[in-house]
Amino acid sequence: MNIKIIRSNRKSIAIQIKSADEVVVRAPRRMAKKDIKSFIDKNQDWIDKHLEKARIKQEESSGIRTLSKLEIEQLIEQAKMVIPARVEYYAPLVGVDYGRITIRNQKTRWGSCSSKGNLNFNIALMRAPLEVLDYVVVH
Repeated sequence: MNIKIIRSNRKSIAIQIKSADEVVVRAPRRMAKKDIKSFIDKNQDWIDKHLEKARIKQEESSGIRTLSKLEIEQLIEQAKMVIPARVEYYAPLVGVDYGRITIRNQKTRWGSCSSKGNLNFNIALMRAPLEVLDYVVVH
């Protein structure tokens, strides 16, 4: 475990877990080294617990590959052809009007709609089964 101590113009001391093997301790500029060491020792259980959480999170995400710019562009182009057609098909069946359709590379949402009826869709829907795409469109 690597502990980095950063001194700055602050009043309190804090611990930050940067990764599974990096801990940052931020301390007031004038705090004695022994006080910083004491604070670290006192919070060692907390540090160990959060390092373990970071290690687990790192292991879980290591299998996820990020998309290249080319792959993102290809998914956007594919989505621009597929999603509007699905929206056009389902809108009259559900009985709703919609505004603009936007396709994006989003991190946390499959899709969303605004109060004006504008629809936003995630390009990740192009990698999901058609049933998932239809569910998001109808929802």
